[in-house]
Amino acid sequence: LLRFNCKKIPSSLYVTRQLGKNEYFARQLRSWAHILAKEEEIPNSMRGNIL
Repeated sequence: LLRFNCKKIPSSLYVTRQLGKNEYFARQLRSWAHILAKEEEIPNSMRGNIL
């Protein structure tokens, strides 16, 4: 959607509605997109892992 000059927030909300998710997921999606553009990789979650 960003390739068609759509704004980030409406684009992420559109995608999350299509997936049946909520606004929190839209925020996460924007965060992941920012990280992906910067680092080219989405980091793995350490949640639930025993060190």
